Amino acid sequence: MTTEQAQHTPGPWQVRSTSDLPQPEKVFAPVPKAVPGSVALVADCSQSYVRLPEERRANAAFIVLACNAFDDLLAAAEAVTDGWGQYHAIHVAQNYKRMTFEQIEAGSKRFTDGLESLRTAISKAKGDPK
Repeated sequence: MTTEQAQHTPGPWQVRSTSDLPQPEKVFAPVPKAVPGSVALVADCSQSYVRLPEERRANAAFIVLACNAFDDLLAAAEAVTDGWGQYHAIHVAQNYKRMTFEQIEAGSKRFTDGLESLRTAISKAKGDPK
């Protein structure tokens, strides 16, 4: 399997402490097709000796939050980009008589800039080089 075909470890991920490290600085995820409730280490933030323990715990918690929210955030962003263009076109069509050219142009620029930023973020989330 190449890295392009590899998938990330499914969630939900969680921060846990272990017998050798009582502070929660390690990130674990469930092991599919294993004993129910079993987990495997996916990230160890305790190995960063130049970071304070509070920062290592915060890093582990941030990894868990980001990974557990990733799929929902990506789906929401894709849904917005899919419907945003249609909404903008309808809005302009319904309101063009009350809008100046400058207002339409400014709104279109904000729309296209926002949409491009969102598309860039989606590409970045999918690991596409851009």
